[in-house]
Amino acid sequence: MTVRNRVGVVSRTLVALVAFVAALATAGAAFGQTWTVTHIPVAGDCGRPVEVEVDSTGLVHGASYTSSSANLWYGQYNGSSWSSEYPSLSSHYSLALDSTGRPYVAFTLYQNGKFYLALSHRTDAGTWETSSFPTSPAENPRFMSLDFDSQDRPHIAYKDTAAQTLRHAYRSGSVWTSETVLSNPAFQFVNQDVRIAMGDGDTPHFLWNDYDVDSIKHTRWTGSSFQTQTIGTGLDGSMVFDSANSLHLCYAKDFNYMTHAVFSGGSWSTGSVIDDWSDDGAIAIDLLDRPHVVYRRIYPGSSLDTLKHAAWNGAGWTTQNIAQWTSTISGPETEAVVIDGSNRMHVLFTDDSRDLYYATCDLGRELAMTPTVDFNAVSSDGVHFTVTDGDTHLFTQQISWANKYNRAVMEFDLSAIPESVIIESATLQLDINLFSNSPTIYPSLQIYGYTGDGVIGTADPTQTAMPIGQSALITALDPITIDLDADFIDSIVRGETSYLGLVAFDPITGNQVGFYSMEESLFGQAPTLALTYALRQYLIPGDATGNDVVDAADAAVLASHWGTAVGNGPADGDFNRDGFVNAADASILAANWGSHGTEAAAVPEPAISVVLLVLAMSLLLRRRHRV
Repeated sequence: MTVRNRVGVVSRTLVALVAFVAALATAGAAFGQTWTVTHIPVAGDCGRPVEVEVDSTGLVHGASYTSSSANLWYGQYNGSSWSSEYPSLSSHYSLALDSTGRPYVAFTLYQNGKFYLALSHRTDAGTWETSSFPTSPAENPRFMSLDFDSQDRPHIAYKDTAAQTLRHAYRSGSVWTSETVLSNPAFQFVNQDVRIAMGDGDTPHFLWNDYDVDSIKHTRWTGSSFQTQTIGTGLDGSMVFDSANSLHLCYAKDFNYMTHAVFSGGSWSTGSVIDDWSDDGAIAIDLLDRPHVVYRRIYPGSSLDTLKHAAWNGAGWTTQNIAQWTSTISGPETEAVVIDGSNRMHVLFTDDSRDLYYATCDLGRELAMTPTVDFNAVSSDGVHFTVTDGDTHLFTQQISWANKYNRAVMEFDLSAIPESVIIESATLQLDINLFSNSPTIYPSLQIYGYTGDGVIGTADPTQTAMPIGQSALITALDPITIDLDADFIDSIVRGETSYLGLVAFDPITGNQVGFYSMEESLFGQAPTLALTYALRQYLIPGDATGNDVVDAADAAVLASHWGTAVGNGPADGDFNRDGFVNAADASILAANWGSHGTEAAAVPEPAISVVLLVLAMSLLLRRRHRV
């Protein structure tokens, strides 16, 4: 038998040192996505507000105020060019898409000497149809913000500058309802923006500036009343929800420091400062629920103004320039940002010449991580293991007749991956530093998966019931890549724990295999789990797992959240997205039982639906209580 190893080889050390230095040199550039910036020819000067949205097909929708007679520019970007339209609406407007991707614009309509709150949508023929809501003649509705709830009902926040109130209007069917959110002298100012975002349970959230005390404030409906909290001193707020219903905000704290804060569990975080001398921020959330902020950076004593992009990497903010000008007026005036279902970022902004620009970059859909823990495990019977942590390499060998069982165990923390994404592919990369072989037999590593807990356990090496990958024959002291079962890893992402456990050894040949551990930082590379992911698409009602089929796995999700308040929509079994898992969701599951792909399932008779549901629930409950 031949044993090959490369531990401590000088040439290997030099290669590792070069790689380490190169990694340091490129660490700052790893975030540096390539931005493409395009000028959009628009009639007239552009300015606030500028808005951008993306529908489920990837079509980009943009809008901007323009000094032309129409007051509004609307365009669509198909991946290569922008179209342009000039609907005669208003400068006080807001753009939003419903769930089908149809664009709507809320605006102030002046007619017969009165102001009205109006809503217009773009038809399939490319024309705009407007319906108005007859506000009180005394009202002066200005500065709209439009959003849709889970039932595709439009909600509009607007200021009544005459009454100095923040108001909320919403439509159910053809009936409009409006209400006063709160009164404040700040709402008399015509240059103050207000924003609305609909949270889980169709709860409205409002963001506004209180100019009397120079603070930015958040108001939300609690179920019985509107509650207002002061976030901090500042202005220029932008907000967006992540997939877990946490509300993210960026604003210019103390009028100079671009700051990120999060509202979760009923309170706001203190906020983390992104950059100084910054304002005009806009925020979006990527597929991993990480915030991205686009903002204007001013350089005191310089004529340079810069549009910048900041991304949260899990530990801190990394920034890069999108565009830069020698400013003659005031730099980039306003910007809007959105991230689509392919993790591509889209930005609309205006420069100091009031020209309109579109910038885009691909954020990627790859994630790589090293283990939280890894360790060697040794046993004489394959059942009772002694574990050793801290070794710089992991060693495997199994010879049953000689009572020799050496296994390598690794656990990876997947908590950074939200349930809103699905794992498309997975690989394990190992840096082989030792193996043995007979003249004709080379080893191959089998990888077994299990649900881990992030700590070293003597039972972990016995978790070999689920094979999820196998390497090719190992014939050289080189890094190898092993394809893993992406569906199994996706089930860990959607499970109650967030740790993926892996056990590695060769169960057949009796040959040795060794590879570098996470403790090795000089000679080799640590084990690396590389994942690609995509937005989980819930195309079928009743599909909780996002795998385009309604089956027992979806019923299991429904059962596990039965009778509870949830925040992840279909991922929690909340198929009607009302924030609760109950009989209404069970009916949706039963009505679509067995559906595949985008095919429409026949709705079962009520009695059959009940039988299906009772059978599924009783079976799942028995499984859950089995010991």
